Amino acid sequence: NHRFILHYQPIYDIAKETISHHEALVRMLDDDGQTVAPINFIPIAEQTGYIVDIDRFVVTQAMSDLRSLSQEDPDVHIAVNLCSKTLANSEFIELLKELCCDDKNISSRVIFELTETAAVDDVQITKIVENIEIG
Repeated sequence: NHRFILHYQPIYDIAKETISHHEALVRMLDDDGQTVAPINFIPIAEQTGYIVDIDRFVVTQAMSDLRSLSQEDPDVHIAVNLCSKTLANSEFIELLKELCCDDKNISSRVIFELTETAAVDDVQITKIVENIEIG
């Protein structure tokens, strides 16, 4: 129902005393337009498999936002957290390849991070994901 939105949290590099990148944080809006905390929908999405759809939205939106933000700041970088099960999905990997091949300048400024809970909960998938090559 188009109720997911992204917020961008700046990540500060203490050594360089500057913002190194921004982390994309997915949020859901309820019927009244109020923000629903991820703890209230991410675990359910992981259990039901809908996390792949959410991750697909996040990556697609983050790449689109990055294109827009790059016009203001050509050095901006965005980090996206992904579930290991999403990265083990062949259709999702094809989407990543497609998005990354569209614009190498943009794709070189996206940081993909494996969520901590996914890495701990699913060691086998994490081992597979370590060997994925995007492009």
